[in-house]
Amino acid sequence: MIKIELNEEGSNNSTEDEIKPINSLNDKKLEIDIINNDDKFSNRIDDNNDKDKPVTVSNIKQSKRKRLYWVDALRVLATYMVITIHCSDMDHKKKMVFFSGEWKSFYFYYCILKPCVPLFIMISGLLFLDPNKNVTLTSLYRKSIPRLLKAYFFWATYYSTFDKLLVNKDHRQFTIDGQFFYSVVEDMILARTGNQLWYIKYCIGIYMFIPIFREVIPHKALTWYTAGISCICFQLIPTICEFLRVFTPLDRVASIIKTFLDNLRLYPFTGCIAYLMFGYLLNVNVLTKQRHIIYFYIIGILGFILTPVLMMTACYVNGKYGRNFGDYINFNVCMYTVGMFMFFKYSVDRYLKKLIKRNRFKKALIALSDCSFGIYLLHYNIYRILLRIDFHPHSVGFPILFIPFYSFLIFSISFVCIYFMRKIKILKEIT
Repeated sequence: MIKIELNEEGSNNSTEDEIKPINSLNDKKLEIDIINNDDKFSNRIDDNNDKDKPVTVSNIKQSKRKRLYWVDALRVLATYMVITIHCSDMDHKKKMVFFSGEWKSFYFYYCILKPCVPLFIMISGLLFLDPNKNVTLTSLYRKSIPRLLKAYFFWATYYSTFDKLLVNKDHRQFTIDGQFFYSVVEDMILARTGNQLWYIKYCIGIYMFIPIFREVIPHKALTWYTAGISCICFQLIPTICEFLRVFTPLDRVASIIKTFLDNLRLYPFTGCIAYLMFGYLLNVNVLTKQRHIIYFYIIGILGFILTPVLMMTACYVNGKYGRNFGDYINFNVCMYTVGMFMFFKYSVDRYLKKLIKRNRFKKALIALSDCSFGIYLLHYNIYRILLRIDFHPHSVGFPILFIPFYSFLIFSISFVCIYFMRKIKILKEIT
């Protein structure tokens, strides 16, 4: 159980140079904010007269609903980053001269936006692993997982039919026969025409393991151990092996290490589990020293620098476009992601508390956050429609300037569509 020591004004009061747990309460009320895509609620401790009494789940009572607005802002930014990374990916573009100025512009955006999906996973850990949130097998299999399945099959069907036949960005000719219908059904199940739908399948898998991970989190050391073994075995060591393979003649050594690690069969601790655990741990543990916050910012900045440098250098060494050091579970991407998460928690949150007092800003942020899931699902279709009419950063030029605007345009169109779709009850479930 995480504990925070508060003074009468509710501010942190710690003299020890460490991440402090909560030891007591001196104020009348402490609100712990939790927000989920499906429901939002908060817990409050009322009239705690015993200053030495620890905070436990048993003495926390449900109170009025309240949001973590920095999480909303982070979710919106991650959604925009996903759109931009798709707009800057090389797979759907014309052939460009390798390492030309145009090529570097696209690839630079592709590199610096890598934390997009890991941030979503950290947010999931922050929300679903919180011991104060009532997550049970019943709630997961009657509410959370069915909602994802509905969204998955609806959008898989949409992309396998409407997007494939009518948008048809590649101008392909289709013959309507038995083989075609078989391929459509196969596409619907595997979601091969909706590239972004893989994340829904991943979330379903994560949700299935949430009850197991929730049994771990009451044990602080075991929780850090789970995050650590996932980070070291599936992020740090593979990234080191990749470095040896790309930049040194020790590729055989890297292959031996990687094979040995694979033979350990540590599948439950895959690299994404580290993000899930870090999302929870970095949220509930309060940094009481400014320099510790700065340390995390430095880690994030190093990740921000290392990711494009390593990715571009690897392409130059290999003489072709590649994705070395650009996987979501590369350690450099993890550094970058953790730094962004902490920046929003400690710096962005401070400014949001002022801005959120403006009702229009508050409503806009909530609307964007609530629509982020639908925007993520729809944007690929909007992107392909624009490609179909030959409107993309290549057609305008100056990609280093136009890509952010182009991505914002897709984000805005997707938001408007999803906003009105959510007005219809049956569509709200899948957006």
